[in-house]
Amino acid sequence: MLDTHYILDINGEVKEEPDLLKWANWFQVSRNKHGVMQNTIGEYEVSTVFLGLDHNFTGKGVPILWETMVFERKETEVKIGARMQSIRKTLDTDNMFRRYATKEEALKGHEEIMKSVVSSTLPQTPVDVPVPEPVPEPVPVIETPKNEQ
Repeated sequence: MLDTHYILDINGEVKEEPDLLKWANWFQVSRNKHGVMQNTIGEYEVSTVFLGLDHNFTGKGVPILWETMVFERKETEVKIGARMQSIRKTLDTDNMFRRYATKEEALKGHEEIMKSVVSSTLPQTPVDVPVPEPVPEPVPVIETPKNEQ
């Protein structure tokens, strides 16, 4: 549940951290260490991260600690309260957002979502690409020995 906190040890293994202040300090200090993978594909960024909190809201089963999302690379200005803030929009489709119980699942899911982004950003209209003519392989030259006289 959300009241249980998790960190990654020096080997990248999940470890429960009961002390809220130690957990918060770990997140602050290791800010760049809980991102698992990040890839840019055209105008999108696929990001998989360690959440540090259990996102299994049912209270049954294993903790859900990893998440993959797809963001637009460009920033958009929005008004939040009295001030403007830059944000990056996410792709709000089911196949572009996933959560996982293990790092292995997260890495596999990241790769699957990357493939989905690539296939969804490719042109949908087939393009005629000329097929080059095959280049004939050179014929080996066999020299016959001259008779020595």
